[in-house]
Amino acid sequence: MSPLLFAVYVDVIVRKLEQSGYGCKIHGLFTGCILYAGGMILLAQTSHDMQFKLDACQSEIVALDLQFHVSKAVVMRVGPRWNACCVEFVLGSATLKFIDSVKYLGVYLKAGKKFSCTYGHLKLRYYSSFNALYSRSKSSNSELVSIELVKSFCLPVLLCGIEVTDVFNMLNNLINRTVHKIVNISDNCVIEDIRDFVGLCDIELQYRQRREKFMKKTYSLMHPVLQTFGTTVECIP
Repeated sequence: MSPLLFAVYVDVIVRKLEQSGYGCKIHGLFTGCILYAGGMILLAQTSHDMQFKLDACQSEIVALDLQFHVSKAVVMRVGPRWNACCVEFVLGSATLKFIDSVKYLGVYLKAGKKFSCTYGHLKLRYYSSFNALYSRSKSSNSELVSIELVKSFCLPVLLCGIEVTDVFNMLNNLINRTVHKIVNISDNCVIEDIRDFVGLCDIELQYRQRREKFMKKTYSLMHPVLQTFGTTVECIP
């Protein structure tokens, strides 16, 4: 309930930012403020817009008798001039630090000419969990046991945040190397057959299944509310 209650409590901030006219929009939809689990991301096209949003957030958070963890607040730039000198940004009485990457909800966002993410930490976590698991499971002399443990404990590491990334080939290669180490077979066609047999299907397919499940669950939760207000929607896979 924490993310939901937080979003409801500070909704006044989002409304004020949206009504100000500052911040990013996608197809007319305001996306200048993203909130989840106590974390906030502000998106703006110019330095002036960003400072305005910071000032607005500070005034509203004080009115709510709350305060920001200024030590955790940072600035990251994306665009052609991402590494050029820029004015300082101030939140309250603190000057925010410029960084090259930031972690948000388990995903590392990267500064640069275009929006991108970094995945070195993902590979490290996956290989660490797999090596720790495989060093113990291989004594069972059962490849199926090792693969089932990979599915239960290692695969979730790869699927975390997959909805906002597009690195299916890299993630599939990690799984192929895992299967190769477990069954000691290097033929890619055979590895694909093994993955189909044990349920380690293509990462992109798993992404689509997760997305469909999320949309159906969201629709089932929202449908009674929409009916109450006389609104109808269609669930499109």
